[in-house]
Amino acid sequence: MRYPKSIKKGDTLGIIAPSYGGSSSPFKERLDASIENLKKAGYKVEPGPNAYAGKGLGKSNTPQACAAEIMDFFTVRNVDAIISAGGGETMCEDLRYVDFERLAAASPKWFSGFSDNTNLTFTLATQCDTASIYGPNAAHFWAKPLSMRSGDEAETGAQKGGSPVLADEDFRSANFGRPQRETLEIMSGARNIVRSHDFWEKEPLGGDEIFPTANLAEPFSMKVSLPGETGGAGAIINDRDDRDAGVDDLCPEGKNVRFEGRLIGGCLDCLQVLAGTPYAGTEKFIKRYGNEGIIWFFEACDLNPMGIRRAIWQLRENGWFEGVKGFLVGRPLHYGEDCLGMNQYNAVTGLLSEFNVPILMDLDIGHTDQMMPLVTGSHAVVETKGNSLSVRQDLV
Repeated sequence: MRYPKSIKKGDTLGIIAPSYGGSSSPFKERLDASIENLKKAGYKVEPGPNAYAGKGLGKSNTPQACAAEIMDFFTVRNVDAIISAGGGETMCEDLRYVDFERLAAASPKWFSGFSDNTNLTFTLATQCDTASIYGPNAAHFWAKPLSMRSGDEAETGAQKGGSPVLADEDFRSANFGRPQRETLEIMSGARNIVRSHDFWEKEPLGGDEIFPTANLAEPFSMKVSLPGETGGAGAIINDRDDRDAGVDDLCPEGKNVRFEGRLIGGCLDCLQVLAGTPYAGTEKFIKRYGNEGIIWFFEACDLNPMGIRRAIWQLRENGWFEGVKGFLVGRPLHYGEDCLGMNQYNAVTGLLSEFNVPILMDLDIGHTDQMMPLVTGSHAVVETKGNSLSVRQDLV
């Protein structure tokens, strides 16, 4: 696996828009504010030609122009790392025009993005053997005001036993949220451990529609399915409605989990579309790293529980879960929905329990704030302790 060089203050961050960009409100204002915030943190910022474009159908530009911007920033332009402007819907159409052989031959650069950016974070690992970050898009780097600052927001990585953090004056003045700060720390070589947050946001507070106040009001409550548990494969051992239950109640003594392997995944909406195309490269990735075991992570945006079930079925039938050691499943954007008895839990466990590996659900991955930035392609060590989760991401 190829890992990009670490960035430092004074380096240039490129902003590309392979999916949707900052052409309309509120995305334009958030991208503007995020760029200024990144500058406050000590970086130069270079937006690409599509960053604010609105020339495409539901995206920044044509698929050809979006692919050309990808190739320019990764192989030609003098930038040190790249962040996607935003998510979207049809980035998959860019892939026909991306030269993966050129990307694989070029010096790697850190790339961060999530949601529709799965089309690049996933294929960089599978097609180019290059690591990237399934993490915040550029338009999420503005200083989001908090209605409350939970304990884990105030703690540094060093206080929590992690790597040194960049808690200097520039980072304090930029007032990044924890996911954004941790993403820059990963790019800077200052962090390799991410942890679950204490709280997450189900619905933002009302008021300013462009810059809403974060509403971190929902306690983190991980759901765990382990093979061989009472209730049969797929039984959820800490599925409780009592959110005030203590850690020992949520995960009884002896139920802590540890597994490791090569980390791969993304947004299910996109992974489902990639399956069966020449762009996925999943079989090559499994062949290359299967001896280490594979850890899959995924979350869903537009998919309801039935859609989640169908997507997982499609990936399973394509042989994508061969050699799996465990699953990390983020909270879906359609959180709490029920479709004819199908919910976000049995949609997952009903198909994945046959692999007899741990399935951790309702994690801080993807579309519901907060999120843990995950290094796609890294060798990961996953550990739970009670109701908390840590992921050590080794760049080996």
